[in-house]
Amino acid sequence: MGTFAPFGNQVIDRIAKDHFIKPFNFVCLTGDIAYAGMNSQQKGESEPIWDLFGELTQKFAAYTAFMPGVGNH
Repeated sequence: MGTFAPFGNQVIDRIAKDHFIKPFNFVCLTGDIAYAGMNSQQKGESEPIWDLFGELTQKFAAYTAFMPGVGNH
């Protein structure tokens, strides 16, 4: 999923549309959740990327159980 536009938005929009057509019991994201540590000018994680990830996933995570895996794939 990541957060890179436009692909992150497209994935989230598809998940949200599918969820509202036929609600999910839960969503499990198996890795590559935000790319918050990539290409950052600061050492460590980038908080604005985590904020964007939260805004994107809120479209479905506010309505169903959501468990992200923190691994790489």
